[in-house]
Amino acid sequence: MKCAILAFDALEYNFVKLFQLTNLKQKEFGKVRIPQECFVKVKTDYYEENLFEPQTPLVWFSFLTGKKPTEINFNPLRWEIDLFNILSIKTTWIQKFLRKFNSVRKLEDKIIDSLNLKKKRSRISDYCVPTIFNLTEKSYAFNVPLYSENWHGWGYGLDPKGFTSFKEFINAVLRSQLAEFNREKENVLQFLGKKKDWELFMAYFYILDVYGELCFSKPSLLSQIYSMVDDFVYKIRNRLEDAFILIVSDHGVEPLPNTPFGRHSQYAFYSTNLKLGLKNPEITDFYYLIKKILSI
Repeated sequence: MKCAILAFDALEYNFVKLFQLTNLKQKEFGKVRIPQECFVKVKTDYYEENLFEPQTPLVWFSFLTGKKPTEINFNPLRWEIDLFNILSIKTTWIQKFLRKFNSVRKLEDKIIDSLNLKKKRSRISDYCVPTIFNLTEKSYAFNVPLYSENWHGWGYGLDPKGFTSFKEFINAVLRSQLAEFNREKENVLQFLGKKKDWELFMAYFYILDVYGELCFSKPSLLSQIYSMVDDFVYKIRNRLEDAFILIVSDHGVEPLPNTPFGRHSQYAFYSTNLKLGLKNPEITDFYYLIKKILSI
């Protein structure tokens, strides 16, 4: 059976229910458990306290491979020189102890500065781990985190310092992300209109993360965006009546205390166009579900 995966960053379970989005619900839908290994401490530009929440690359790594990031010491950012990546993976407790001293830290900083080292986004291919795309030769990826080159997402792409006000920054981000979503969905629709011999395809969209975080206190705007996504899913479902369709997210969105903004929730979302009877699936479970579907 063909398998189509529509991945929406920050697709929120409660909003799908609240806005009565039948295409996103499909025949079965629910919440997805996220392993603690996918949580990190983060700090935003507009909130002073640290947050502990699911990180997009870590969750998608688990989805794509069926493994938790700690199983292979996966890191979403890598040094440009592989030697430093090897050293960072094989760090002993003695090295960790030594790094507590300022003199050791300063020496490390000097080495990094002198070599002009920078970190870049990791790709799963850096770690030689099989993914869902290895389950069939006829697989296609559209903007998939950690898999597609230069994938769009995990960051707004604009610097708040380049704007005269934070409101101006937010409006610019929302415009650019909406334009990006329209380009990405057209690419997918064109692919499905032309290509017929695929067995697996996955497309990832970042827009709901941006609107969920920046517009959480504006339910009418959120309803608009979610309805637009639901309409896109309707078009996909009409074209793929004989395929298994999985809609999935890496986390949802919930209120960020004492602000008009949102933060990552501690669960993700899934829905399928077949009744599977899944109960509290973990994000790693979908690798094996996809493998089973492709064998039918």
